[in-house]
Order: sequence, then structure tokens, then C-alpha cells
Amino acid sequence: MEPDVTRFIPSFVSAFLMLLATAVPLNAASSNWADLGGGKARLVADFDPETGEINAAVEIKLNRGWATYWRYPGYTGIPPIFDFSASKNVSLGEIKFPTPSLQTSGGSRYAGYKKSVIFSIKGNVSANQLPSLSLDMLIGVCEEICIPAKANLAINQEQFMQSDPVAKRILSIAKLKMPTQMTSAELELEIAEIGGKTLEISLSHPVVDKLPELFVEGPSDWYLSPAKFQEAKDGKLIFHLDLKNVPDGAEVTLDKLSLTFVSGAKGIEIRD
Repeated sequence: MEPDVTRFIPSFVSAFLMLLATAVPLNAASSNWADLGGGKARLVADFDPETGEINAAVEIKLNRGWATYWRYPGYTGIPPIFDFSASKNVSLGEIKFPTPSLQTSGGSRYAGYKKSVIFSIKGNVSANQLPSLSLDMLIGVCEEICIPAKANLAINQEQFMQSDPVAKRILSIAKLKMPTQMTSAELELEIAEIGGKTLEISLSHPVVDKLPELFVEGPSDWYLSPAKFQEAKDGKLIFHLDLKNVPDGAEVTLDKLSLTFVSGAKGIEIRD
């Protein structure tokens, strides 16, 4: 009796289609690693020639015991600077910062990252062109002291003609690390000055595991440290924010502040 080959056709077709899917170019690429003194950095990107969309990310791996700053470094920190102006055939939006965590160095407290962090950015490529990305970066890396680290990272047009699965994976991870967006009304956010140089901030949110954190951004001449958690009371989380480095006479109102609430690894950006 001859074998019935028809029963093998469905599985053969499925396997063949999977092979074709993996063979389709991803137009994704990675730069070389650049040394930062207390870690290393590289640029990864993914370009879709059909839609013209480009996703890029700056991946930083820090050495053990080292940290780097969030976008609002407080009184003494170094804010990260990402300059993509030398890139070609591409228009990029604003860099996106993942959920930070509380860092301490000596007597200072600041929002930042340890071990690794991925900053992401999106944009559009000029029609019928291949992009090239060039990034000049200045970032502070901290152990006992903080040092400014510079790096130039680049992905050229030829590199975008290849498929780099590692770049795809890094970009997917970056999305998972981004905070969600909520309004102050959704969190029942309230603020009130107490004692002259302290702002009390309360919000409604269920805390699951770790001590909650609240990072507050203000105008460029305000130097705000992370708020300190006080207590959970009547369904509200209460934080105190030190205003001693706010200019005298400045009016502290909610419209001048941006807040990022963090519980464990999950973050919420409070934007109205």
C-alpha cells in the first residue's frame, strides 16, 4: 500500500509559511557598543519601508553599582541629551523615557536607572529613501561620583538593508518599560502647601508590593528632589515634596508640575 501523503500536506504548508515569514527582511539594525566609563551604550532601530515608520532605541548597560539619570535629574544631576540632528532622510519625535526608580548617592536622592535602561524614539523616513541615524549623546553615569559620558552612535543606510533579530527584541522590550498615561482627575490628585516649604500631594491608587515613589518635574529653574511617601490614609497615598529649592515668591500650582507615580516596576505619568 502506498503511503497517504495528503495527510502530511497541512503540516508541510504551515512549516513552509513559517520559514517564509522568518525570511522576510526586518530592516532592523544595531550600532557598535560605545564605552561610557561606567557602562556601555548602543543604538538599535527598525525601519518599515511600506509605512515609512522608524522605531529606534538607545540601549544602555551599566556596570555593577553604577546608575544614570532620568530626564529630570534634580539639583545636582546631569540630564541626558540625545542629539539626532546629523541623521539623514528621517524626521524623529521626542525621546521617550522608561519608568525610573529612586536612586541614592551619598545624601542625595534622584530618579534614575541601574543595571540597564532603554530610551526609545519614533519617526518617519523620507519617501523612497533609506535612513541613516547618527546620535551624539551626553549622559551622566554615577558610582561614588557622577561623570559626564559622551558617545557617538550610528546606523548607516547599508545596515538598514539587513535583518537584525536582536534589534527587534530590544525594541519590543523598550515598549514594555514605558509608563502609562493618566490625568490628575483620574487619580483624584490634590496638592496643598503646608509649613511654607513643603507641598503635600495626595492621590488614589492601589499599592501592590513595593514602597510607592513619586517624581515631580517643575520649571527649569526649580530643583525638586523626589517626593517622600508619608502614609496611606482614607484610600489616598500621601507624599511630601520639599520646596526649599523653588525660587522665592514662585507660585506652586498643579499646571506647573508633571508627576510620575511608580509602584514596583509599573509607572504612571500624570499629564493633563
